[in-house]
Amino acid sequence: MATTITNNGASIKVDNGTTIRNLMKNQIKEVSVTKNNKIKIDMGKDALDAVFIDYGDVSSPTAINAGDLRDQINDMMANSVGSGSTSGGATEAKQDTQITKLSSIDSTTSAISSKVNSIDSSTTNISTKVNSIDASSTAISSKVNSIDASAAAISTKVTSIDSNTSSISTKVNSIDTNTSSINGKVTSIDSSTSAIRTKVGSIDDKIFYSPILVDETNPNVVYEGYADPGTLTSANTWAIRRISNNDGMKYYQWANGNRNFNNSFDNRESLTYI
Repeated sequence: MATTITNNGASIKVDNGTTIRNLMKNQIKEVSVTKNNKIKIDMGKDALDAVFIDYGDVSSPTAINAGDLRDQINDMMANSVGSGSTSGGATEAKQDTQITKLSSIDSTTSAISSKVNSIDSSTTNISTKVNSIDASSTAISSKVNSIDASAAAISTKVTSIDSNTSSISTKVNSIDTNTSSINGKVTSIDSSTSAIRTKVGSIDDKIFYSPILVDETNPNVVYEGYADPGTLTSANTWAIRRISNNDGMKYYQWANGNRNFNNSFDNRESLTYI
């Protein structure tokens, strides 16, 4: 269905035959051309709130290519209502609108601040647990060293006892039994240390990372790529999150339903997101 774009003075009217949108010029931040000859009108909000228009669907104004259509829309932006019009004045209604928007921004900022504080608290809690595990590992290491020193002392005594009578040999056998028990305890402590290391590794996996690559060129969809700095986009070492906007509902989904670093960012659009 054909789409028409009209200069409405203070706004730009976009009619695709089904829906009519009046985009206020004072809210438009940029008009650009993205891949596949789509016109992107940035409304200065979230990337998912941008308006995308297929160049091939536009019947008016007539344009020779997507770049020409972009320039014509920018010309409409320049041709706003004249200075003599009252539509640009600071009316009480407009001031109320601005106050409402500022209140919304302040509320959003407070919510973001609250989330940041929550993340900071969680990070502090994780750090405390890691420090506790590290202290436990140090204590275990100290005990192992103590046991090792005891075993060395026992070995010296066994050598001395071995030079004595056969009755002492019986005592040596008893000591050997005790040494076996000590070795069993050392093995148990080693298993506990391995378990602690596994838990520390699990904690490390839960630390939040920031994406190093973000794709905002698709209508209603944003892809975030997580990987080590310098990673090639073709490498299968990416964790990819997709954020989609469906009639105002935003969905946050991960490739393959997990945060494993085993996908290629080049294949982000063809992956399954859960």
